[in-house]
Amino acid sequence: MRYVFSTVGTSLLTNAVREKGLEINLYKYSNFKEDDFDDSNIGVKNTIDSLIEELKEDLSKITDERELRKKSAELNGILGFYRSIKEDKPQNDLHLLICTDTYQSKKVAEVLSDFLNRRGFSTEIIVVPSLTTGSNEGFELGTLELIEKMSFYVEGNEGEVIFNLVGGFKVVQGILTAIGMIWADRIIYIFETSNEVLFIPKLPVGINLEKIEKHFDILRKIDIGLRLSGEEKDIVKNKLNSFVSAEFEYLSTWGKALFEKVKKEKYSEKLISPLIDRIVYSDGFKKDFEKLENDKKAKVNETIDDFIRYLKTNIPLRRSRLRPVQGDIGFDYEIYATSYGEALRIFMRKEGNVYRLMEIKPHL
Repeated sequence: MRYVFSTVGTSLLTNAVREKGLEINLYKYSNFKEDDFDDSNIGVKNTIDSLIEELKEDLSKITDERELRKKSAELNGILGFYRSIKEDKPQNDLHLLICTDTYQSKKVAEVLSDFLNRRGFSTEIIVVPSLTTGSNEGFELGTLELIEKMSFYVEGNEGEVIFNLVGGFKVVQGILTAIGMIWADRIIYIFETSNEVLFIPKLPVGINLEKIEKHFDILRKIDIGLRLSGEEKDIVKNKLNSFVSAEFEYLSTWGKALFEKVKKEKYSEKLISPLIDRIVYSDGFKKDFEKLENDKKAKVNETIDDFIRYLKTNIPLRRSRLRPVQGDIGFDYEIYATSYGEALRIFMRKEGNVYRLMEIKPHL
């Protein structure tokens, strides 16, 4: 399976406006969210909506690839990629369309998703609410959120990772080019004056992950949102300062990308430590874990991190659901670990303030 991440900008809309000769300044409203439109500019929103519906219909009728590739940078990259590898039919690929939380970018992603779905591809849209270039802090937090969302699709899974950076905003392209040197199997780009796909090679050097691996649990605490001890803060200051924000509140952009790379490997190999004394593993739980395939091991470990975050910060579970178990069967709660294939649950018993994880098995 291939995971094709495509950065999404607004070229599909701006090209349509130019082709139709419309007198509308889309750039003026490029950062608008849906709620930002009011009575004074509702006409602009209505025009965008009409264009979006027209684009969906127009693209579905075009059969000439060259004409389609002229419509937008994103289509140029996606279709150019399949031409370069001599494939024109879906190969169980998942297209992840990365857009900012702006009305225009989300609408363009919607059109691209519709186009790809009609051609038999699976798609999902990744919206990053915090991704903004208004400030360094805002952009860094947005980038961390983007990395978190992207890692959800590839961690613990086998498959080729493709970064299509032909479309989208330049600053997002730049940051993902750098991250792609760590994560992607292939990064594709196209010069504006050409239709030929270029594959940007990875740096011909290895990345020393020794520090990440040695101090993995400290970085994991920061990623989850747990407080560090004084000794752990000293380690961060002296050895991990380039991977963590100055306030110890979150991982830096590069720290997050490298951490996720190491985490992907570790979480698919063995059961992680619970980090807090409110979670205890039973022998039965450990045995059940060892029987799992690597991708499901990774998902169980992610679920445990999610549960730790919930217990320590009251942040709602991101990827799971915690539910009481009905009946007297030796368990008090179940938490969803995987939802694909044989969907698995973690069953646990509450003993005072401690949750004892008992078994991993399908829903009762």
